[in-house]
Amino acid sequence: MEEILLSGSLGVVFGIISLIVAVAIRGYFNGLGKRISEVATELQTLKESLPKEYVLKDDHDKDIKELKDAIKELRKEIREGFKRLEDKLDKKADR
Repeated sequence: MEEILLSGSLGVVFGIISLIVAVAIRGYFNGLGKRISEVATELQTLKESLPKEYVLKDDHDKDIKELKDAIKELRKEIREGFKRLEDKLDKKADR
């Protein structure tokens, strides 16, 4: 009879320990799932904010090249304008 009580007691103890372990594991994975969700939300926020705050290197390089080309064109136009002014002044000086 004592064996039945002892084996029954061990079964109850094992059941309680199993329940505690199951609850602990469930809590761990539940917390892990929440953290994964938070990380996904943070990642989405970064995806939205980064293009507004930072420029991709390729875009920056392209824009700088366009600016340099525009400056070269303006310098060329300015030189041509000064050359025309010099020519007009030379023609007036020759008269």
